[in-house]
Amino acid sequence: MKVLLILALSFLTLSTHAGERPLLREGGSGVGNGGDTVRLRFISTGNGILEYYKEGFKSISNVLISPLFLKPHLNIKTISTSKEILIDNLGNPVSAIGEPGKIILYVGEDIPELHWNNIFKNSRLANIMVLHELLRAQGINDDNYVYSTKVLVKQDILSFGDFKMKWAKQSFDIVENTQLRSFNSRSIKEELSYFIRANTALDSYNTIDLAPLITLNLKLSKELYAKSNDLNRLKNLRADYKLLREIIPMVDQLSFAQIKNNPNYALLNRLTLILLRDFFFKIRMTNFKLTKENSYIISNYTNDLLSAISFASEDWMICTGIEQSLSALSNSSLVFDSSDLKMMTSATITLLNDSKCY
Repeated sequence: MKVLLILALSFLTLSTHAGERPLLREGGSGVGNGGDTVRLRFISTGNGILEYYKEGFKSISNVLISPLFLKPHLNIKTISTSKEILIDNLGNPVSAIGEPGKIILYVGEDIPELHWNNIFKNSRLANIMVLHELLRAQGINDDNYVYSTKVLVKQDILSFGDFKMKWAKQSFDIVENTQLRSFNSRSIKEELSYFIRANTALDSYNTIDLAPLITLNLKLSKELYAKSNDLNRLKNLRADYKLLREIIPMVDQLSFAQIKNNPNYALLNRLTLILLRDFFFKIRMTNFKLTKENSYIISNYTNDLLSAISFASEDWMICTGIEQSLSALSNSSLVFDSSDLKMMTSATITLLNDSKCY
């Protein structure tokens, strides 16, 4: 994925060497064809980045002491738009050209994929590209996105208020906004469409090691309720998103503890209990029949859960024996019917309730 992202970025924006002046065809002033809207979104995105990282870009402090130095470039005098194709020094069309004190954004119709309205549809890509152009406007050589990707991909921890993780904050926003849209929807189909789009966004947004703990229950629900009517699917999705509001901050804290090399066993036990109880509840509510055809659902869920929590702490798994319990659940030769599944799930939950390991 990282390779594909870099290739996409290379096509979408300027890749000249420091000191070289790019070629361009003169274009509009920013008025018309969405130019004003694009500039507004660029400025808004830039301000959002600076707010997220107001404690500093720790990973590139050697070239930029403070993000505040980028603030003066977020204005309509620095940022202009062009309906004409922008061409870099290698003769390639690009989505933007940045040089000290100047940023030009492409808003033409000839190459739609380079238009900034399309770039803003991918928030992660847009964040990297906005920072890339701001660094160039500051006179910093960000060829190959050497600095922008370090900041927005590798620097995860944010320090405003209580600690937050960038991906967790944005995931929580997706959940919260979807719940609001759900409440105001006019039909079952419209409400379902909001949840389906949000599920896709959450799945693509979460790429860190503990991310499956966020999307695990959504994947299970999709498989269990695949043949249900729209109303049952909708009721389940509403419940899923209530659960996500509870577990996203917990995964956030686990990620922070992992980075600090200080595993939080109590929190990990609590989160695993919540996920397994949700799993057991869904199995019961759907009158799940453990046949050869659908046994893969149980195997996939437990294997994914085992893989995700192993990143949080291998010592915790050894201490509680959870690895053996989950492995047994995922082994079709040991689980023959629903009563076996119930017994083994209950035993695993009992094991997690044992506090001696944390």
